[in-house]
Amino acid sequence: MPDRPFSVPLSDHALVGMVVVLLVLMLLPFYPGWSVQESYLESSGDEPQMSFIHHQTFVDQTPLDVLIAGGSYAWNGLDPKVLEQAFSERYRRPFRAINIALNEGKDQTYLFVKNLTMRRKVRMVIINDFFSPISTPHENAFRRWLLTEHWNLMGQLPIKSSFGFYTESILGAPRHLLSLLRPNRPAHLPERQKFFESNGFNPLRGNFRNLTQFTDFNPELLPLPAEELFYRDDLQEKYFFKNESPDETLLIIQRALARHLRDMGIELVYVHIPRYHLVYGGHRVEANFNPLRWIGPDDEYLAAPRSRLFAGLGDADLQRLYFNNHLNENGARAFTRQLMPALAQLLDRLQEEGNFK
Repeated sequence: MPDRPFSVPLSDHALVGMVVVLLVLMLLPFYPGWSVQESYLESSGDEPQMSFIHHQTFVDQTPLDVLIAGGSYAWNGLDPKVLEQAFSERYRRPFRAINIALNEGKDQTYLFVKNLTMRRKVRMVIINDFFSPISTPHENAFRRWLLTEHWNLMGQLPIKSSFGFYTESILGAPRHLLSLLRPNRPAHLPERQKFFESNGFNPLRGNFRNLTQFTDFNPELLPLPAEELFYRDDLQEKYFFKNESPDETLLIIQRALARHLRDMGIELVYVHIPRYHLVYGGHRVEANFNPLRWIGPDDEYLAAPRSRLFAGLGDADLQRLYFNNHLNENGARAFTRQLMPALAQLLDRLQEEGNFK
């Protein structure tokens, strides 16, 4: 049989098919129809708190007085229930506060806070000041980092970081594509949703109870006056900042989030949450780098030396406030109460300005 002049060998067909598949995968992240809401739900099986964050972002429309976000130190160190109880009494109305911090918050802090504040009224956002020195995207960024949602931010990042987030978007695209055919939801989502609606703030501390043979410990700490918690130039001797620099990518992302909150008229407060290995005997606030170089001029930075926060407590008592390097439920209650005078001053100011009713 004579050769057909226009026939293509099978191997060439396979090569063409492979190129087409690769092109489709590379272009999938640019599809504008991916659902942000679905991207939250599909990861709730591996990250149980995601069902709570989804509910707070896309379902509950109740105005929030305080939104807590950040990494694991915020996740375990700030107790919104303490804020709700104290400020409900202070303002004689229901006060709403939630904690949507996530382990290794990184870029997810930007994503969670921006998505929630675009859909729900928020008066104040509190973020911990601890930044990972690692510029790689969050380990679950491929589930929720939708390229079309953050295109403007991608253009501001270093090329290496932009490529990393683009790669994450490619890895997540098949999951998003599948969600168009059927929902990517774990079978036990309703049960987890009920759990987070009833407990509502920090499931990880419940695990820390078991790991440490947890017993309730509610020390009577000396309250700190507000002026000792706000950073001021004349208090520099109470701070010790190492010479490290925050990662450029995370710095750009954090500044983008700060701009977004300012544009939305939302108060942004950074809080230095003490880690255990720096606590005992500490007489200055210590951080890996000087956060005052990257926070905005209108943003507040709350911090206090650990010897002042936990004055009068010995090492045995401090251990009852911590698990590992993180505050446990005891510590979160105690630390959040210590912040109350400064937070009250900020919230009172918002109320006087008409931004807080």
